[in-house]
Amino acid sequence: MTKEDFYNLLSSHNVAVISIISPENTPYGACLYYIIDHNLNFFFLTKFNTKKAEYLHKNNNIAVTIVDPIAHITFQALGAAVTVDDPEMHVYVMKRISELVSKDKGPAQTPSSKLPTDGAFVFKVIPTWLRYGDFTKTDPEEIFTQVIPEPTQEKV
Repeated sequence: MTKEDFYNLLSSHNVAVISIISPENTPYGACLYYIIDHNLNFFFLTKFNTKKAEYLHKNNNIAVTIVDPIAHITFQALGAAVTVDDPEMHVYVMKRISELVSKDKGPAQTPSSKLPTDGAFVFKVIPTWLRYGDFTKTDPEEIFTQVIPEPTQEKV
């Protein structure tokens, strides 16, 4: 599979679980809506006064998990979350997440539709490690595919 194939798979989903660490070194998880760019960076929103925002500003290490229980696939990522300061990108992320979520439920149902554009952070997750799991595979050696960093091809 190519990087574009992984982008297409990831962009066909919009819900992820993030895992972060509190200042007291306790784990914290949250479900959220996300979008992804062609470099496989994840973007999400959170209000200023959330635990996500507080914890990520103190320790930006993050894990992202995406699962499709019908297709039996998963994505797991590790990386760093950084705030996006560009106002145009902030508006773009909010708009795209609202569009994705509201396609079936209407805009009144989307959490991001309730966030003022000046009352939320946009975070960009830059993966340092990303793998894809396809649990329809029968050979255990074929279930996981390393995406980031790209596996090196050793010459024989």
